[in-house]
Amino acid sequence: MTLVKWRPVNALDAFSNFDSMFDSMFSRPAVYRRRRNSDIVPKVNVSENEKEYLFMVEIPGIDKKDVELSFKEDVLTIKGERVQEKKDEKEENKDCLHCSEISYGKFERSFRLANPVIDSKITASYKNGILDIVVPKEKVEEPVSQKITIK
Repeated sequence: MTLVKWRPVNALDAFSNFDSMFDSMFSRPAVYRRRRNSDIVPKVNVSENEKEYLFMVEIPGIDKKDVELSFKEDVLTIKGERVQEKKDEKEENKDCLHCSEISYGKFERSFRLANPVIDSKITASYKNGILDIVVPKEKVEEPVSQKITIK
């Protein structure tokens, strides 16, 4: 007779991946993906109103020349890189690093937009480590309903 250790299933453990499973089955309007080899994952707030999508990307310590935006086939992509400042070798040997929590390297985030947008009017501004992107939606005419007579 073999003994098997009994482990009761915790209710929280059973549903820990439920949201990610549900999201993979039904994509949301602004579904994002990130590259697996990214060193940094900037935080992003995405909101939407009747006229536009609004993106607020948190990328402190990154120069705007190191950030690239592109829009192709309904996908907005934000790429960039946080570059570590180079010090002289003499100074580097003097420093004793006690804690290193700042991540350096490349990042890429992509967002698929559900509604048609006016890609020529996408605007972006960068101030105090926050990149604001405005993506105007294309105005879609509501279909006019008409009464159909049955013969």
